[in-house]
Amino acid sequence: YIKSAKRNGSKYFEIAWTGNEEDHYEVYRSSDGEDVLIGQLSGCTYRDEEKLEGGRLYGYYVRNKETGSLTPVYYTSVIDKPSKLSVKRLSETQVVVQWGKVMNANGYAVKRSIADGEYTVVKICFNGDETEFVDDYLEGASYRVQAYTTIGNRRYYSGYSKKIE
Repeated sequence: YIKSAKRNGSKYFEIAWTGNEEDHYEVYRSSDGEDVLIGQLSGCTYRDEEKLEGGRLYGYYVRNKETGSLTPVYYTSVIDKPSKLSVKRLSETQVVVQWGKVMNANGYAVKRSIADGEYTVVKICFNGDETEFVDDYLEGASYRVQAYTTIGNRRYYSGYSKKIE
């Protein structure tokens, strides 16, 4: 089975699966009902270097050429991380956190840390056009934002924006 299909870089995926490292495998990517053979190799990892379109669902599966067995399809999506993050003081008691709109984003998760502690979600924006959040001013607070796309009933999150204080 496929253990992971993780983003490695801007829009590339590193696919890893369980199996015998000496066997020969075929790696397939599916999208919009079309299956494409993207690699043939020995070993249990493959890097899909195709630039993939954001906001679309992609499935990966692997066929063992020796046994003919197929892994179950592993679904994932591509969504860029937010950029242009800023925090501006509105008043003595409030700040506004702003970021750039991400293409194909259905929403955003805003996370906050106090004094380099753990980040916790302080706001979920359910609209991809909503690119700011007003928060209480807290000394030592830093923020980071993730974009997400929704496909079916599942959310697929981007990596984190750079943190901003």
